[in-house]
Amino acid sequence: MAFLEKYFIEPFNTTYEYNVVNTLTYALLAFGGLYLIHKIFQKRNIKINSALAIDLIPYIFLGALTRVYVDIDLIPKTVLSVSPGIYLTITTIFLAGLFLRRPRLIGALALIFIPIRYGIPTFQNFSYLTSMIFILVAGVWLSIVLARKLKQDWFKNKLTIFAYTGQLFDAVNTALILSLFGGFEKHVLPRFVIEKTGSAFSFIPLKLAVVVPILYFLNKSEDKEFSRLILLAIFVLGFAQGLRNLIGVLI
Repeated sequence: MAFLEKYFIEPFNTTYEYNVVNTLTYALLAFGGLYLIHKIFQKRNIKINSALAIDLIPYIFLGALTRVYVDIDLIPKTVLSVSPGIYLTITTIFLAGLFLRRPRLIGALALIFIPIRYGIPTFQNFSYLTSMIFILVAGVWLSIVLARKLKQDWFKNKLTIFAYTGQLFDAVNTALILSLFGGFEKHVLPRFVIEKTGSAFSFIPLKLAVVVPILYFLNKSEDKEFSRLILLAIFVLGFAQGLRNLIGVLI
């Protein structure tokens, strides 16, 4: 019980919610959840492709917006409204939409429900939003051009580009927000690197050094369907975290 209290219960209500133990535990649980989803998709013959990634976009916005509403005390903080429980909540809603064959409609309705139910905060920092969009588009475009120059054909895969874009968005957005608006990084590894280097921009090469090899090996994997699912998860994780931070400085 003391172990659970120290590594899982106490961090829930602290500034730094994540430590090495709960981070690794959540990662293992997430991998197990992905494997279960993989089996469900196989049974129902659901194809994992870029169209499915687009279906997920309203749910990513839903998760990010919900998390920001928790941060500003519009939604109560519970195990199902913050990480990792919020991923279970959003995944359940998404699977319901998928099984009803209306994933985009269900996602859009769920997303609209949040501001209707809990209110619409005042928006600000629109100049940062436009700058972030420009930087992200330019960064992805330059990455695609570089990959072609280096004849890295695996980078042509649409799901790979989705996953890369989500993670690049998270990295650049986090670095810019910490530098321009202040704050702190909650996750263990990036927090450690940022503290040691003294620069939030060190998060960008760290993220790319981890993500790019993973994307490469996933594209070379023989288990194509499960690899595509992991690519989809990488896209969701990056985009969701980056979007949560972005919305956080906009409201």
